[in-house]
Amino acid sequence: MNNQPAVSKRKIFISYRRNDHPDFVERIRDWFLLRYGRDSVFMDFDNIPPFTRFADYIRQRVRECDVLIAIVGPSWMDTLREREHHADEDYVRLEIRLALEEGKPIAPICIKGAAPPRVQDLPADLRPMLDYHMAFLNSGRDFLDNIERVVNAVEELLARLEMFSSVTQDIQSYRPPEFDVQAAILSFQTAADQQDWQSAQHWLAAIRDSGFMPRFYPIEDYEQEVRDALEREAAQRDYAIIRLMAGRARQGRENPARIWQALEAFWRLHPAYDPDDLTSEFRPDQVVAKVVGELSKLTKEATEALPSSARDSDAQLADLLHQLDAAEADEFFEPDALDEAFVSPFPADSIDLEKAVELGLITDMD
Repeated sequence: MNNQPAVSKRKIFISYRRNDHPDFVERIRDWFLLRYGRDSVFMDFDNIPPFTRFADYIRQRVRECDVLIAIVGPSWMDTLREREHHADEDYVRLEIRLALEEGKPIAPICIKGAAPPRVQDLPADLRPMLDYHMAFLNSGRDFLDNIERVVNAVEELLARLEMFSSVTQDIQSYRPPEFDVQAAILSFQTAADQQDWQSAQHWLAAIRDSGFMPRFYPIEDYEQEVRDALEREAAQRDYAIIRLMAGRARQGRENPARIWQALEAFWRLHPAYDPDDLTSEFRPDQVVAKVVGELSKLTKEATEALPSSARDSDAQLADLLHQLDAAEADEFFEPDALDEAFVSPFPADSIDLEKAVELGLITDMD
């Protein structure tokens, strides 16, 4: 046997038939005594005080137990049928039925080769016991190999139920405070007055989901106002970035085309939002007009900086150009210049008149 510390919190009730291998049942009981202590394991022949009403005491101990160990021996079903047939009192049936009514877990153990009861063979009040998986114990080596596993399985069952019960009690004991809709409405109004639109949106959602909102409360209007305010805030945040880019473009440190691209992407999220009228400054046709204007301005400034003789009428300018062309022509057609400019590709003695006409150098003299 594995000596394990007793767990005094557990209350074990062993249900069995006295005419069905009681000595074997006592061996099972001894293992539970070793695990939980003698005062924690109930078995009728050992625990019932003298002069006590048997049925009443059994009922009390079943109600107090944490688990009922239902020992099913080879004669278990025969005794059940016989007592049911003769309408005799069957305390085993009473114990199991009462445990089921009290919601106690059942740990059925078939011993000495007993077969599990079939659902159709059990009375209706005992059939729920088959919801629990059966364990099996036999004499000899089988008992030594399996008894500790059975005892541990009972403890694991109780531990799971205890944990589940604790969680259930926590859930049942929790009662959310009643929602104060008036305080929530005041909180929303305060947040809206302070333009804290995130908090305002939170309070409106709480009011809507609370189940306490007055039917006349115009929550849809307030929700739309909050959404519009949040949209404005988002537009202002995004526009501030484009404003920074525009400032760099004015300083010549950013390509103006990028500003327009950013504005087009921005307007897909925030249509028509342009408080600084960046459209008139960075729209492509406006940029071109601005460049042309700047060039015109520079040309005008350069012209005004010339001497007055250089700013005469168009006719004077044309005459000057004509004079320049004539001077260049006279220089070009001087005899020495002509000799340098025209060199025939043919030797002087290799061409005659007919050849010159043929080549198109002169026209037919006829």
